[in-house]
Amino acid sequence: MMRPSKCWIGLLPLLAIWGLANWLKTSAIEADLTRRAGAAVAKIGLEPRAVSAAGRDVSLSGQIFETAQRDGAVAAADAEAGVRLVRADDLKGLPVASPYSWGATRDGGKVTLTGSVPNPAARGRIVAAAKAAMPGADVIDQMTYAGGAPASFENAATYGLGALGGLTSGATTLANAAWSLNGQAASLPSYRAAIESAKALPACQEASQVISGVWSGISTPS
Repeated sequence: MMRPSKCWIGLLPLLAIWGLANWLKTSAIEADLTRRAGAAVAKIGLEPRAVSAAGRDVSLSGQIFETAQRDGAVAAADAEAGVRLVRADDLKGLPVASPYSWGATRDGGKVTLTGSVPNPAARGRIVAAAKAAMPGADVIDQMTYAGGAPASFENAATYGLGALGGLTSGATTLANAAWSLNGQAASLPSYRAAIESAKALPACQEASQVISGVWSGISTPS
């Protein structure tokens, strides 16, 4: 005799199997979307680990360096097959530095880079410029990311590193469009070159301001 009041007992295993199957299927979909969307956004500079999926919805988080990067990341994730919705509320822009300050200090064979840089690409080029200007020096990168860099920033920083290469010790700094250099020259020709560097700053065509330069305390070798 069938007892309807006890039929639900037999449904429990079926519900458990159904729930497990759905969980496994959903987990596989989420893992696949996370992997593919992560690879897509990595191509436009966003860290793959900043991507997560819940069902077919993809969430992006982390730091972006410009508005175009946000738009590109959303478009890249949304273009992946199976993605229903892309959420980008947790993508955060850089804090803006004012004044925009940067500096490099040389102490013999050690060069320390400090202050703000606008993005990883500029950071890499500045570190490379320091190594090229002072071959063999131990370059210590203590720079941090910040928005608000003037258009002339990278050219001026690279120029300052070149001038610092003629000193055995000293510092070059930038504060918005103001550039400075001071320290101990390695030789009399280096001293003269350092003095001239303040008079021949690069013409940055993209800059809205002409960079101003000052030299102070550059001494001749003893």
